[in-house]
Amino acid sequence: MRFRISIFLTIFFLFAACKKQNSDYREIKFKRFNWTLNIPKSFEAVSKQDWEKHQNRGTQAIENTLGETIENNSKIIFIFKKSNLNIFEASFQPFDESIDGNHSDSFDMVNEILTETFNNQIPDIIIDEERSVEMIDGLKFQVNKIKLTYPNNTKFYNEMHSTLIGKEELTVNIMYTDEKLGEIMRESFLSSKFGNN
Repeated sequence: MRFRISIFLTIFFLFAACKKQNSDYREIKFKRFNWTLNIPKSFEAVSKQDWEKHQNRGTQAIENTLGETIENNSKIIFIFKKSNLNIFEASFQPFDESIDGNHSDSFDMVNEILTETFNNQIPDIIIDEERSVEMIDGLKFQVNKIKLTYPNNTKFYNEMHSTLIGKEELTVNIMYTDEKLGEIMRESFLSSKFGNN
């Protein structure tokens, strides 16, 4: 059996190792979703090729946990980072609820698998999760926030946001160890504009 899963599975690899436009931000537009957001200029772009290397490692860890092959149909929109552990990433993939089932249920299932993988790969880790829904410029996003605490008290955070736009799933991940940088990325995303909703 093949299991669909989005690019946010790359988060596993990472665990293991402002509305106002000003000179500190660059405006990014994505016509596919009529999406506009401001990215801090201090964040550097990561190539899709480099990101796919990390994604493949995360996919392998989850396949080992599930004992199944993962089919990844996601496409990268962007990856920006400030150091290797503070990353702002977005992707999309086809998702038709008449074929793929309820989007919210699918989102929950993917997060359960991700948590199981962390527990299997890093047994002494403490995982705290918070599930919610957020409205961003009229779009309803499913949200799952994870905090990982390692035995040495190092903390790693991931905020996964996912919504359906037509028959495509848009997923945005905010991953960080620096809480101040996490807040900057969060504010950038929350001030997004989606035209023609």
